[in-house]
Amino acid sequence: ALLPAIDQRVFMDAAIGTDQTLSHVPAGVFTPGTPLANDAGLEVLTGPRSLDAARAALAASGYKNERVVMMSATDLPVLQNLAVVASDVMKRIGFNVDFISMDWGTQIQRRTNRGPVEQGGWSAFCTTWEGLDVSVPGSHMPIRGNGANAWSGWPTMPKLEELRDAWFAAPDLATERRIAEEIQRHVWQEVPFIPLGLVLPPQAYRRSIKDVVKGGPALFWGVKRA
Repeated sequence: ALLPAIDQRVFMDAAIGTDQTLSHVPAGVFTPGTPLANDAGLEVLTGPRSLDAARAALAASGYKNERVVMMSATDLPVLQNLAVVASDVMKRIGFNVDFISMDWGTQIQRRTNRGPVEQGGWSAFCTTWEGLDVSVPGSHMPIRGNGANAWSGWPTMPKLEELRDAWFAAPDLATERRIAEEIQRHVWQEVPFIPLGLVLPPQAYRRSIKDVVKGGPALFWGVKRA
């Protein structure tokens, strides 16, 4: 129900500002600009946005105004801003959202609770992943569908697990790409998560060092004094 209402640009502007050199949309299942990134089915996020379509899908789902707990990490501004936008969108299409603020450590602890919201459980949260982690199926935790052993949310999605196994056995990049496209199409059907864009935070380092590896997290290997 949410997909027609998600405007990735709005989320990225809230997360890191309106300077578009600091973010990238559209973003699919795999990190934009990497070999497995693709456009398969991406029109679910790039097509015309429609709150009315989202409301209709929610109504058709049989949703009965159950409480939806959105967790928000107040000590991480990017995640806090993403959660605020997500909560607003969900409320506008008809979800009964209970927006609960907490620090990141508490959120990590609470999201291990597999019980219903009445027993301290949760419904949704926003987070980020390093681009390298979600550039290939092998390390892409949000697409895992192995039930109790899956990432937070613990979805059971046999087809995605089957495709992940096939990727490990792929003999060449062309086959990997075909599998990645099929994975992405299947994610739009199962919706274990919704990609909100690619954040490109600036990094700065002193002129007195050299050989800094650019991109991704701060890496200190190979760094030398200039």
